[in-house]
Amino acid sequence: AVEDEEAGCIVRETSLLYAPRRRGLRLHVAPFAAAYAALLACAVWAVRTYAPPVAEWSNALPQAEAPAVAEAAPEVEGNVTETPWSAAKVLVEAAQEASVRLGDASPLVAVVMMCALGVALLHVLCLLFMHWSIEWRCMVSYRRVQNIAEATVVKVVPLPHKGVKELCSIVFPAHQPAAAETPVPGAEEDPSFLEYCAEMDKELLDPEQDQEQEQEREQEQQALHIAPYILYQKTKFVYDPAKHKFVGLDYPVSQPISHYLTHKGLRNAESVACVKQLYGLNVFDIPVRTFWSLYKEQALAPFFVFQIFCVALWCLDEYPHYAVFMLFMLLLFEATVVKSRLRNFAQLRDMVTKRPQVVMVLRGRKWAPVLSDQLLPGDIISLTRGKDGNSVCPCDALILSGSCVVNEATLTGESTPRLKEPVSALDLAQPLSLSRHRTHCVFGGTTVIQHGAADRGFHARTPDGGFTAYVLRTGFDTSQGRLMRTILFAAEHVTANNKESLVFILFLLLFAVAAAGYVLRRGLADPTRSRYKLLLSCTLILTSVVPPELPMELSLAVNSSLLALKRLGVFCTEPFRIPFAGAVTVCCFDKTGTLTSDDLVLEGVSLPAAADGALAPANSLPESALAVLAGCQSLVFVDGQLVGDPVEIAAVQAVGAAPARDSWTVSGRVLRVLHRYPFSAALKRMSTVIAVSGPDGESPRTLIVCKGAPEALRPLLRTETVPPDYDARYEKFSRRGGRLLALGVRRAERSRGCGFPPRDEAEAQLDFVGFAVFECPIKKHSRSAVKRLRRSSHRVVMITGDNTLTACYVARTLGIVRKPVALLTSAASGFEWRPAEGDCAPLEEQQLGGYHLCVTGDGLEWLSANGELSSVLRRVRVFARMSPDQKEHALMALKAAGEVALMCGDGTNDVGALRQAHVGVALLPPPSQQQIQQAQAQQGASKNADQASSPPQTKKTPSVPETTQEKLERTRQRLLAELAEQDAPMVQLGDASVASPFTCRSHSVLPVTNIIKQGRCTLVTTLQMYRILAINCIVSAYSLSVLYLDGVKLGDHQAMITGMLIAFCFFFISRSQPLEELSKQRPLTNIFHPYMLVSVLTQFAVHFVCLLVTLGLARKYSPLGVVADPDADFAPSLINTSVFLISCAMQISAFAVNYQGPPFMQRITENRGLLVCLLAMAGVTMFSALEVSPGWNAYFELSPLPDPFFRSKLASLMLCDFVVSFGFEKLLRVLFRV
Repeated sequence: AVEDEEAGCIVRETSLLYAPRRRGLRLHVAPFAAAYAALLACAVWAVRTYAPPVAEWSNALPQAEAPAVAEAAPEVEGNVTETPWSAAKVLVEAAQEASVRLGDASPLVAVVMMCALGVALLHVLCLLFMHWSIEWRCMVSYRRVQNIAEATVVKVVPLPHKGVKELCSIVFPAHQPAAAETPVPGAEEDPSFLEYCAEMDKELLDPEQDQEQEQEREQEQQALHIAPYILYQKTKFVYDPAKHKFVGLDYPVSQPISHYLTHKGLRNAESVACVKQLYGLNVFDIPVRTFWSLYKEQALAPFFVFQIFCVALWCLDEYPHYAVFMLFMLLLFEATVVKSRLRNFAQLRDMVTKRPQVVMVLRGRKWAPVLSDQLLPGDIISLTRGKDGNSVCPCDALILSGSCVVNEATLTGESTPRLKEPVSALDLAQPLSLSRHRTHCVFGGTTVIQHGAADRGFHARTPDGGFTAYVLRTGFDTSQGRLMRTILFAAEHVTANNKESLVFILFLLLFAVAAAGYVLRRGLADPTRSRYKLLLSCTLILTSVVPPELPMELSLAVNSSLLALKRLGVFCTEPFRIPFAGAVTVCCFDKTGTLTSDDLVLEGVSLPAAADGALAPANSLPESALAVLAGCQSLVFVDGQLVGDPVEIAAVQAVGAAPARDSWTVSGRVLRVLHRYPFSAALKRMSTVIAVSGPDGESPRTLIVCKGAPEALRPLLRTETVPPDYDARYEKFSRRGGRLLALGVRRAERSRGCGFPPRDEAEAQLDFVGFAVFECPIKKHSRSAVKRLRRSSHRVVMITGDNTLTACYVARTLGIVRKPVALLTSAASGFEWRPAEGDCAPLEEQQLGGYHLCVTGDGLEWLSANGELSSVLRRVRVFARMSPDQKEHALMALKAAGEVALMCGDGTNDVGALRQAHVGVALLPPPSQQQIQQAQAQQGASKNADQASSPPQTKKTPSVPETTQEKLERTRQRLLAELAEQDAPMVQLGDASVASPFTCRSHSVLPVTNIIKQGRCTLVTTLQMYRILAINCIVSAYSLSVLYLDGVKLGDHQAMITGMLIAFCFFFISRSQPLEELSKQRPLTNIFHPYMLVSVLTQFAVHFVCLLVTLGLARKYSPLGVVADPDADFAPSLINTSVFLISCAMQISAFAVNYQGPPFMQRITENRGLLVCLLAMAGVTMFSALEVSPGWNAYFELSPLPDPFFRSKLASLMLCDFVVSFGFEKLLRVLFRV
């Protein structure tokens, strides 16, 4: 399933209804209650049968207590302290006698105790699984029902990576009476304002005109029946009886355009109350979490419970120091995670916690001031720039009348202001589409920096001179709310775990089960073995498969990548996609603004009468061409800066058009835009109605000017004005890489009062003016980025809305295309392949092997409909003339073909494609120098304000040196800052784009290579962590089984040293940095690759042989006739010492041998932390093996080594283990070419 952009769908299944079981029938209550009752009965029977009579206990206690009580009566202190001791002595003696009598029933008591322990453990696991697994909780505590009236909860199954399953409580709301509006202080105190509102109300009161709408309101009132609902991830889902499931709220975002233009707001207080009950308030309620509530949530996580269980086992197995060390590490790590989450929650609240602003709202045919948190879908509102010049839009709204310029940086990250125009220019019968009609919508969180008042003829004329808008969505369902949900819920899952990880752990579990079975069989055969110790040993073997530090290590790898990308100016809202970046196989790029620059240059205009299509310079163009270039645009001036489409900016600057208040002056003529038919990606053109006034006071003429794609404008042109070489000119300039726009114009008279003709009528019978040719310079680093990606075994593809020949020229210039190009062109029978160069015959499918292919949007749909797309998709290098929907289709086709796709484009036109790709990268321009200066000025002003508000402090003179205490404090602050930096960074609004999971601010596409490099480094780091863990786990399983039976075990200090070695090495591995250059070789993406399995088994074989040789050598020097007792306490021996030293050498070898290094990450010699750690541990291990300092060995519980020959042989085995493992690993890399 794919997330629907307009509906904001985040769930897959909401139809699973459940009702609670009766308490006595719940599976976590009834069976365990019966088991506890049976065990209690057995315990009572055993006590009554074998314990001494109760009379003996009661006779003993009074004899000891009577004198004491008598003596204590007249005295306050006296010998009162002797009475409890004497009573306790009697109880102990009675207990000893009871234990002797119960000794006759020791087998029965052991069985009862084991059963009680097993039942208690199962009960705890059952309760924990209810917290971990929604499926288990549903099975244990609930039952499926079909009737919504019986249900109390519903199981919500989200889309992949959109959250986790939850049981959401069903709310059955009651109808609430109409409530009074929240008063706005001061609004009723302005008499002139109230008089103006009353005047507006009179204009709105038209009973005859509203009689038909009154019936529609009644139907809407019935449709807004308050149904049961649930809340999931701050999103409300209402029960639909027809579909028998909960569905998202039906916001008014797909009604016909006429519905919005004729709407007059909510009718009365009853309607307002009903709509408010359905949609809720327009607020972002970020929860306030406490440290202990979050810590409790972390402490109940499966891995943390497993870690605590392992710590308890280590305590029982005589490793208290190691257990305390690991417990401290785990608690500290969880505390840092909780502090990071609290900081993230606080930052999110700071982003959205703003005081509600006053907005004029039309309700009950009256304009009234209402706070923005009270806005509801269906409201008619008036928005203005605001007194301070910047007003934040409080909701998603459709512009009905008037216009505005907004800054959408908080949503798309794009700081260039956008012009928003009224929806009245569209076809009234067509339904609204938020993806296609974005230029008519303002979105919540964006800043209104300029506005134009609503038309006087509009039925809902605003009282404050603002533009009129229809509220579409509020709260967390707005575009800003969806981005907040992404940051709030997706950022919680910073992990590299997946299904392969689980299968890999199950694979290692096979070795552990075999080892535990061997120990259990040998232990049961020995009647002298302690069953408690035997059970503990088997449990330790099984838990050794999953190291308790595993989630910590994997999270560190992902967090390090997030920090590295943030330093490079790349922000990520979905960390789970970082490993996907390492597995990318195809990189797709938009052309204009991504690979080529936005700074276009008008080369000239090819006029109809020009010989051989020669270009006329901009300073010698006829009046008609000047009118189209200067009048067919949607540019605005914001703070003295021209804002809009780069093509339009280049055109008006080239012809020398000078802006005035509401018009443009060019060559002495004044052009005023009367009406716009905005650009449509489906139609590939835009038009405007302009009034042209002459220089000598002649009466203005009304013209309709149009520009668009040559093939889209050709059917609209009058035949007698089209030159015969129209297509030849078009192809000629396209082959040169120019961006072409066909220009058309016609004379028009305004009709029907003040109205304008429909678009189809206005754009018909145009006179051809010429081709405007723009030069699109290629960005500075585009060639080098494409070259790097091709050398690193990535297929590079261009997906653009430009025409085919221009796209092919740019693709060849950049090196995307390196073979002759074949175009999929339309023909009488459908589509056919033809060479791009020359007029050649159609190509057969078998001839396409020597060509790179170029497909248009229509051709893509034809290939997909005929089932031929999969056969040619891998040879397509250029997708041209693609609409936004077709770009998304292309990405879906690449994913269906098994490709891991990266898409790089802007955050506005490529939203669908960026969301559809595995790795979507929104490329946004960095802030300008003016914006940086404004931000610095604001920061300086706030700093000065803080200094002014704070009490004066005594300044420290420069001559006074810094004390030692101050130096220590400064060092401590620096270390704390570095530790805090290790947490996953919180993405800020304005840094992230709602369009894609990755956002980078750069003029070039080079950050794409940084994302891939970091993704490869993360992927390789994760895989090598699994390989090291696998080797250590298999060796541990053997050591804890076979060697354990021979009395080989580690001391407490030795276990702590081993744990510290592994923790530090994994920490430094997670901080590995990628190489500067991308390698041609791709990293492995599968844990179960043959190379991975063979490498693990080969290294284990080498370690196994070295371990056996070391064990045999130690036995030769050990005393004869000594039988090892596995249940005895640890005591230093030669065998224990030898096995510990060779095990340390194996762990050092595992990290050094399996460190990947080039070509994906820095060499081990460049990873200074890991290198120092390994060298230090190797030096310490060799120092101990050579017994340089006997006191050192004694501190670490190592027994004395016999003689120099033994020490040299042990050191040689340690070196041999490393050299042979290293040699086999290098050989396997050559054989498998990895």
